[in-house]
Amino acid sequence: MAAECMVFRGTKVFTSLFTNRGLSFSCYRNLKTVTSVIQHSSKPHLNSTFYNKKLYSTSVKVKIETDPGRLSNIFSAVCVERLPFIVPEKTELQKQYEELQDQLELERSALSEDEVKVKKVMERKKKLTERDEEENMEIAQFEEQRKEFQEEHEEEYRHFQPGSRETDADKNNDLKSSHRKLQNTLILLLKTPDAQWEMPQSNVQEKETLRQAAERRLKEVCGSEINVKYITNAPAGVVKIPHQETRTTNKVFFYKACFLGGTINLGTEYQNYAWVTREEMKDFVKPEYYKTVSRFVR
Repeated sequence: MAAECMVFRGTKVFTSLFTNRGLSFSCYRNLKTVTSVIQHSSKPHLNSTFYNKKLYSTSVKVKIETDPGRLSNIFSAVCVERLPFIVPEKTELQKQYEELQDQLELERSALSEDEVKVKKVMERKKKLTERDEEENMEIAQFEEQRKEFQEEHEEEYRHFQPGSRETDADKNNDLKSSHRKLQNTLILLLKTPDAQWEMPQSNVQEKETLRQAAERRLKEVCGSEINVKYITNAPAGVVKIPHQETRTTNKVFFYKACFLGGTINLGTEYQNYAWVTREEMKDFVKPEYYKTVSRFVR
């Protein structure tokens, strides 16, 4: 039996003449079935490479319809942090470990230039005799200069007084001052007209990203003289606040920003502001609010 099949672009199949007249009916029926399957096969099976390339290079325009009502339930807030100015006080164990490290460093460290010079002078002094008057005078002068140098530095060290860890804002309990609790991180909180404390927040307007909404809101309520540095474009956390009147859930996304300086000129939408630590925040905000915020606040 001889058969010739020709396929043109995967759409048509032609079977040519059969030369063997003794072909059985069953073989002919099987051959006819195979031919029918080939005729009804899909195009991608015949030329998958061509169709894959075509699909990869085809761009689809998608029209996204935004519901303005949904944006009213999405809020963006700013977590303004004033980072610590000084290190926290060491515990007793930390002090002991620091003393041990200083002692090991002193014993294993290499000699400085001054120590090397003193060592050489002492070796020369041992080899000198009473006849070497000139060198003896030179060594005596060096020892006198070094003694005066050490006394001056010791006197300066004795008069040194480190600054106090407690500022005037700590003594007066001035929560509006960012110059308090120098060893802790402070968070900016605002007081609403209904006596609720929260971070600066606002609903997201149309065609506005979450970070843009946070930046806009901070300038609106705190003025343009506050100087902050936003850490990232991604929110640090989110809290869900149920609204009883509308029976909806408001989602508040928080962005972290470092306070670099400046002054706060509070607007009319908030009554007061305060710089508080993470522990002090418990006395200002609601438990659900604090539970979420404490996860990303230092």
